[in-house]
Amino acid sequence: MQQCNICLDNVIIPVELTAFSCSKKNEINCYSFKRICEKCAINFFELNKPNNSRKNIKKCLFCDATINPQEIFDKPYKKDFLLMSLDENKHNCLYCNFSGSHLDLNNHLENNCPDIIVNCLCGTSDKRNIIMSDQHKITCYFFKKCLVCSLFIYSIDYESHLLQNHSMNQCNICQKPTLLTISNHLINECSFRIIKCKHCSKNTVANSYLDHIIEHTKDSQTRINLLKDILDKEYKIYQRYKKEIEDLYELTYGTFLDL
Repeated sequence: MQQCNICLDNVIIPVELTAFSCSKKNEINCYSFKRICEKCAINFFELNKPNNSRKNIKKCLFCDATINPQEIFDKPYKKDFLLMSLDENKHNCLYCNFSGSHLDLNNHLENNCPDIIVNCLCGTSDKRNIIMSDQHKITCYFFKKCLVCSLFIYSIDYESHLLQNHSMNQCNICQKPTLLTISNHLINECSFRIIKCKHCSKNTVANSYLDHIIEHTKDSQTRINLLKDILDKEYKIYQRYKKEIEDLYELTYGTFLDL
């Protein structure tokens, strides 16, 4: 097994650096026959830090070519799977108790190791089991919770997830899934469709229709209260008229008038 040019130990998960200008495709370059541990490459380019927290220059290990790590967004290396396949030794994971062949270790680190530090697309760095937890995904704007199955899906894959797994479409106006075609949804179901109030004939947005009806109810209650007040005042006037008529009738005829 080759020796890593950074840590000087046997290389673990060998990679060939490809980011420097000296690393030209189909040409022998500084890294054609040199391999580095993937972990050493990550530390070298500071890939475990947000871009704006990295140093702004890194020099090639063998020539004067330089690169700005702050401008690295894709992996600046490629793995040497052939070299890993030729390694018959067992390797232990540096982060957990996994042990296996070099290729198995690579697969474990890439997909399964719960304790390795990984970067989320949002820039957060933490252990994989934390980054992949619902607690992180619920606050990360790169994930979206499916309204149908409650799984967290990468936002960019959300529409295809709805279509492939639930046979549903995503409305880009109300952001809700629907079994209808989008055109039918916009007419009959979308919470942002325009509907006409059957009481006043005014157009209103569907998701505010309840508030609109509540306003009608409040107006009606106001009118009822006003009518109650008018009725109460009118009843008092009626009682005064009645009392005056009864008194005059008794005075004139000497008997009571039953109104």
